[in-house]
Amino acid sequence: MKSKLLFMLLLMCVSVPSMARSGDNRPFERGPHHGDSNAGFYIGTELGYSKNSQTNASYQSIDNADLNLFGSDNLGGRLFAGYQFDRNYAFEVGYNNTVDMNGSADVGNNSANWHYQVQGIDGSFIYNYPLANHFSVFAKAGLGLYQADVHDEYVYSNTVIDKNQTRIVGIAGTGIKYNFRNHVGLGLSVTYQTANDYIPANTLIGVRASYRF
Repeated sequence: MKSKLLFMLLLMCVSVPSMARSGDNRPFERGPHHGDSNAGFYIGTELGYSKNSQTNASYQSIDNADLNLFGSDNLGGRLFAGYQFDRNYAFEVGYNNTVDMNGSADVGNNSANWHYQVQGIDGSFIYNYPLANHFSVFAKAGLGLYQADVHDEYVYSNTVIDKNQTRIVGIAGTGIKYNFRNHVGLGLSVTYQTANDYIPANTLIGVRASYRF
């Protein structure tokens, strides 16, 4: 499934408007008087602290809370590609794998084995507000298409839970970045993804790095 989602992300990337202005050697985000000189495609990643919600009622209602399948805090990451229309507006697509867990647990005389994975692609519109000295702040909002793959096998009760579902979730984020003169951007960002049934909410807080062509 992961390969299918990556392929869908690639298709979304190439569907972004292809009539981009040719890049030049002028500084990235030069300021308010340079208009669309910043137009172009870009790629990047967000890496940092990733936390899932533990309040997904649909999932907890069929599972033993002692197993703590949602985990707690993890290192997470997101890959993205987008198109910068001008110094203010951009459209971005991304891939995120928010849950990837396998394991087993014993609770008293009871035991269970599980596999739980959540991943998806998202699309967001971004508004950038340039500040002085190549700094800028941004906000984004959009939607994601996420898939949950859940398999729990309860040995003591001979029960098997096998769920595979795809749901639409909301995406929102904000951050601040510094745009170097070689088209590299580096900053801090927060990306939030809403919950939907077996898909828990996720917050990714970390470093955002990008390169504009």
